[in-house]
Amino acid sequence: MINEIEDSLLIEDLHQEIEQMALRLEERTIINISKLHTISSIYKLFGLENESKYIVDAENIKLSWEPYFDSLQDQQAVLSSDFLLNDIPFRLIASKVQFDESSLVNLKNSFSKNLSQIDTSSANNHEEKTKINEHLEWLVDTAECLSNLESSNPDKKSVAFKINNQNYLVYGFPLSPHLSISENYKGTNINIQIKDTEDKQVFILNIECENLVLECIFLNKAEEGEYSFSSEEQWIMNSILSRDDVCRFPLIFNKSYYLMVMRPYTNVDLLQNSLA
Repeated sequence: MINEIEDSLLIEDLHQEIEQMALRLEERTIINISKLHTISSIYKLFGLENESKYIVDAENIKLSWEPYFDSLQDQQAVLSSDFLLNDIPFRLIASKVQFDESSLVNLKNSFSKNLSQIDTSSANNHEEKTKINEHLEWLVDTAECLSNLESSNPDKKSVAFKINNQNYLVYGFPLSPHLSISENYKGTNINIQIKDTEDKQVFILNIECENLVLECIFLNKAEEGEYSFSSEEQWIMNSILSRDDVCRFPLIFNKSYYLMVMRPYTNVDLLQNSLA
């Protein structure tokens, strides 16, 4: 088939067949490695380095960042942007932060300063102040759950996401079905090849020359009925997925239930995926 079919078509066929290829290899070997590691090795064998490290090139996506709160002294302190991932609306929340913080307490103090309002006397601003306080609590809980901020290992610390040359922590989640995606969204859909496996899948998304991480956490097969959360999964539900604008029920892929969240990139994400 070499020189007879476009490379893009061959690669697409590989995406569709790779799980069966991995399954056939598993049946013929006694080496105990995960299905994701096998898939990664096959991609690498065919020279697809990004796929072997689960790197998704989404540079064609142009995020439209908008201020999330109207009454802040710094309108750029909290930004949001909506986009489509596998045709599912997602929302990113970006919070400006100094990246020299060494503890959650210092981080909370930094956030609190950035969330200062212009005027809290009006009824509308008082209502928004409540939402800002809820956002601050959500942000600290989410950072504690998904970002190892106090690690002594620099490779485990979150890497800043740059927006207009400013440093942000960015977290994302599937948007509530009761809300519509932002009217300012003009980008295309990001397609992720989610594999049929019970292993947690970690994808590195390259968006606007910055990195974010998508975690796909398997719960159980849809045919098994109700899903139950582990302590780690419940923590995710109680932190990043606790907002009013979040889709609170798991998503279905490959006839299975998944939790899907986005968090800041760390160097460990690339190192661990490269070891696959």
